[in-house]
Amino acid sequence: MPILPPLYNYRKPKQTRHDPFYDKQRWRDLTISHRKEEPLCRKCKERGIVTAGTLVDHIVPRLEGGDEWDEDNLQTLCDRCHQSKRQSEKNKRQRVQA
Repeated sequence: MPILPPLYNYRKPKQTRHDPFYDKQRWRDLTISHRKEEPLCRKCKERGIVTAGTLVDHIVPRLEGGDEWDEDNLQTLCDRCHQSKRQSEKNKRQRVQA
């Protein structure tokens, strides 16, 4: 069984482009609740790898119209999978703008 990070350990976003949405108590409570239900990284689990999830991610990004409070739009990810997803989203936005 993997060692899971504490659920109460809320990670504040990095200081680059800080979004105050992630400081809302409602978001913090929702992420704690979601990580209790889905403690493992969803993307790793799909590949048969057991990895503790470290954060809750919006499947459809808020910038693309994803519902920020819809629990069906949330997934738990590890840092590596989240970074990969963010980079893919960034590349997609750059292609669309070009």
